[in-house]
Amino acid sequence: MSFDESPLGFFPTPYPDEIFYSVLCRYHIRSGNPAFVSTAKTIWGKKISSNLYLPQSLGKVALRIPPETGLTAECFAANNTIYPFLKPFLPEERGLQVLELLKSEAQSEIMAYQLCGLPRSKSPKWQYLRYCEDCWQEDIRLYSEPYWHRLHMLPGVLRCPVHGKPIKNSVVFQKDISSKFHAASFAVASNEHMPSFCDGTTEKLMNVAGDAAWIMQNGYALAFSESTMEIYDQLLQVKGYRCLSGRRMKSQLLDKEICEFYGQELLELLEVRSQGVVPWSERVMHKRNSLLYPVYYLLLMRFLAGSAEDFFTKQHGVAHPYGTGPWPCRNPVCPYYLKDVISELSPLVQFASRHQATFTCPHCGFAYRRSRERPKSKQYSGQIDTVDYGWLWLDTFKKMMKSGTPIMHITEKLHCGFLTVKRLGVELGFFPADQLPKKKPYIYRERKTVPEPAPKPTSKDYYRAQWLQVMKDNPDSSRSFLIKRYPEIYKWLRKNDVDWYEVNAPKSKRYTVFEWADNDDDSLEKARAAVAYLKSSPGRPVWINRHSVEKYGGLNNLYKNLKNGYLPKTQAYLDEALETDMEWRKRKIQWAVKELFDSGKNLLLPQIQIKASISHKLFIPLEGFTRDCIEQLQK
Repeated sequence: MSFDESPLGFFPTPYPDEIFYSVLCRYHIRSGNPAFVSTAKTIWGKKISSNLYLPQSLGKVALRIPPETGLTAECFAANNTIYPFLKPFLPEERGLQVLELLKSEAQSEIMAYQLCGLPRSKSPKWQYLRYCEDCWQEDIRLYSEPYWHRLHMLPGVLRCPVHGKPIKNSVVFQKDISSKFHAASFAVASNEHMPSFCDGTTEKLMNVAGDAAWIMQNGYALAFSESTMEIYDQLLQVKGYRCLSGRRMKSQLLDKEICEFYGQELLELLEVRSQGVVPWSERVMHKRNSLLYPVYYLLLMRFLAGSAEDFFTKQHGVAHPYGTGPWPCRNPVCPYYLKDVISELSPLVQFASRHQATFTCPHCGFAYRRSRERPKSKQYSGQIDTVDYGWLWLDTFKKMMKSGTPIMHITEKLHCGFLTVKRLGVELGFFPADQLPKKKPYIYRERKTVPEPAPKPTSKDYYRAQWLQVMKDNPDSSRSFLIKRYPEIYKWLRKNDVDWYEVNAPKSKRYTVFEWADNDDDSLEKARAAVAYLKSSPGRPVWINRHSVEKYGGLNNLYKNLKNGYLPKTQAYLDEALETDMEWRKRKIQWAVKELFDSGKNLLLPQIQIKASISHKLFIPLEGFTRDCIEQLQK
């Protein structure tokens, strides 16, 4: 059957919350087409049907349906795709592009599903089409046939928000829907075992499903993610998880309280996890231009606002930069000192994302200012900027000045500085004018301009000539002296012209091959003497290994020299002379047997094991050797 654009003879009316794929399945049953390909070519003009969540080219189908039915491409997008659920979390530009792809009449190479970012959202991917048993029965009772609900297909929705029953997997693979039409009426229920949860987790799963259902029902009328993120910002500021400037966020505190609010069981069940050290709640706010796992948004909504409906419909107020009033008086001589008596701030202005307010006490007239917003608990101490001392503070100051109170006592009593007392004393006539503190005049000093350094040469001829001149000026100097004296020339040559440098540099005064040969002979003698001493030394045997030979033979840097191949003769001798761990244990057993025999004690295996300091596990393979030692000693 070839594809044409003639009106369809019939088309099923979508049921409430029916996903568009389910509508096509019912059309396939009623069309009487024996093959899925025939139905697909009739509708789309190609063998493959559209995506389950966001089918494109809905306008191609809507054009072939009579307009009086009201089944337009926009109607399909709003009522039979998950676009309404994703819209509040998509940027406006991208959201409009997705909607245009859904409503378009021509098939685009850009997939709406990919444009949303769902493949990259790291959300759980269902392998099967899903359904609720009670919804399946209720659909048969109301419409005489069941259908696939779009809400049941959402990732993270594990229970039906209408009946409270768990959503189960059917036997239909999602991979099969790209080329086949499996109606819900013919889908056989799977016999999967449904896990049980505590009552608290079940209730929270129902809340998540209810929020998803509300957004699915009303999301098409909501604004895009720009508005949603503003609400998030507003709630985070009101709740105290974000500063008013928006630059800092208490991510760790927010993540901890969210985990306590939902519980670890629910978060693991919904596969909610953070990436590295960045909590998932912070990623919701930072990645505003990309779609994350949709459950992240639902969990943060309910934690901050109580539900998705309250999140989008209620007024959340504005966070005050200094907390809720009243605020404390900071006049130390006021009877209401550090008591919350200031009910109004004037003025409250904002400069460069920071707020500034003046606090005026109605009882003493003392006014002070804070340039940074602070929570209520931190406004009873700390530095303040005094705007007006008020009548009570000034009267106390005058009385203390008239009574001759020392200046230091005044500063302690009134919480002010020495210069403040001097300045007010001059203004009020208690001190002569010449005692007025004078500010040092500002002296402008012209900055010295540093000339830009000349560009460094990069040619080999230049650095070669410089090094040869250095060698000529210092004929008897060592290589290390020249390196320390002229490091730039040395570094450049070592990096870019190392072969020429090695030929034209002073000979290194390190050990030569012949010197190392002499050193090898000396090390060999010392190693033989150390091994002989360790074998014949009285007392508990010492393991003859590289470390003990180095220690008792006085051989410094033995390991390094052996590793570099400087001591081949010593290395060959040590390969034969050094003991393995098994040989060392046998030598300890021989020593322990002789010690116990000489002291007249019983030669029992446990006593020998303890004397030789060998663990039981390592001593078991050596029991036969121990018995042989005992027999030889008793002959």
